[in-house]
Amino acid sequence: MKLASLRWKHLLLGFGLVASGARAAVSPSEAALASAWARGFRSATNEELRIRAEAAEKAGLFHVALGERLKISRSGRGTLADLDRLAKVAFYLDRLEVMPIAVRAAGATQIGALPASARIALAAYALRLGDGSRAARYLPAANELNALPEGIRAKALHISAIVDVQRGRLENAYEKYGAALAGARRYEASFARVQRARLLYDMGRFTPALEELMGVPKNTPHWFPGVIVAAWSGYRVKDDNLVLGQLMTLHSPYLMTRFAPETHLLEAATLFRLCHYESAKRSLQNLKGRYEKLPGLLSRFKGKYGSRFAQVSSVLNFARGATGDLQDFTTTEGRMLIDGLLSDETLTEVDRSLTQASTEMDALERLAREGGASVTAIVNGHRAEIEAARREYYRNGVKAIQRRLDKMNRDVGEAMADAVAVEVEVDTRLRNRLVRRQTAVMKEVDFETEIKKGYEFWPFHGEFWRDEVGGYAFATTDVCAAGERGPESR
Repeated sequence: MKLASLRWKHLLLGFGLVASGARAAVSPSEAALASAWARGFRSATNEELRIRAEAAEKAGLFHVALGERLKISRSGRGTLADLDRLAKVAFYLDRLEVMPIAVRAAGATQIGALPASARIALAAYALRLGDGSRAARYLPAANELNALPEGIRAKALHISAIVDVQRGRLENAYEKYGAALAGARRYEASFARVQRARLLYDMGRFTPALEELMGVPKNTPHWFPGVIVAAWSGYRVKDDNLVLGQLMTLHSPYLMTRFAPETHLLEAATLFRLCHYESAKRSLQNLKGRYEKLPGLLSRFKGKYGSRFAQVSSVLNFARGATGDLQDFTTTEGRMLIDGLLSDETLTEVDRSLTQASTEMDALERLAREGGASVTAIVNGHRAEIEAARREYYRNGVKAIQRRLDKMNRDVGEAMADAVAVEVEVDTRLRNRLVRRQTAVMKEVDFETEIKKGYEFWPFHGEFWRDEVGGYAFATTDVCAAGERGPESR
């Protein structure tokens, strides 16, 4: 249960910027920045500000660079090239709230005249505010998105795809995630493949969705939701053994703390279709047993934090293994709650941005200790800017958590309601069997074929046996008696 940004290094900006880690002494790149500050700190010209910003970028101090570029923008004498660079850094850092100010200061009145980087950042900000129509107006063309630097290109394509989905243009969104795969790193590639599979599913192309998911590595955070999509796709193509094989993996004891109430409902529906009524009832009982306490925990979590920033730090620290003030949430249900929160991609972005801010604060402390009065004066200004950025990141995290809590509560409520409906149907079928004195009819199974369909693997190191978590297989047929028939779909 760890965020992607905790497993991999920071994403690098495609235009040559590398995030720096904390160091005990001032690095040469930081020393170069301090020298640039010392040369003209009192009344820096725009050219001096550009030099400072470039020096900050080379030192990995992206918030500092953004602050210098904002000064250029506020002067009213910046160029579109300045706005382009500012937008790229703001988009990378997720400092989207600065974009409307920067664009107004640049004096650009036509959307089409803005650099593609500025338009995608504005579109992302409009989405954050819930204004999909405005986001659509800002979107750059596909060829402009593809020309963006590698480090922000995948994120830009994702934003554009979200707008397409909101406008009902699923095929366009599918193509954009395909473009994101080109040259993508492991994390972005696995995310793009799962998104493509979801879109294929929504377009009714279930077999291609299954094929897309075969390319998702099992040691990425997107593997688990990808298997859920695979299970639903298998259900739609009526490959019940594939469905049950996927679900056996998802219900492994090693994954007991993952939030996925729909998987138990899908299992029950699949078993019902095969006329395995008693097994379907057990799946529904498992759903109730695992999730009946969760609404109360969700309410407790809300009551504990309200809208305070502390909830963001607590959840991110929990992901790192420090339970802190979430000690009461270390039960299976509590870990399931935290897992559900961490599945929101926004928290991955928030974690990355907060880590970057902390790294830069450490660097500023070193520069203040070893620089003169002129350097200290500038450092103090950048400290205030980074603190403002941190508050904005925390606000984004709080909104993401509150949104996710509400969705989890709805998901559990809907699953429980659907479980009642399925249980009524199961009981009706069982009663009809008794009345008609029918029995389940076992049919011959082609085990070799079905096992191949139902295989799903769990990541492992070392030896494994086929009766352990290394590989799960499910092979059965329907046991429907004469006149019985499970639902074609649910």
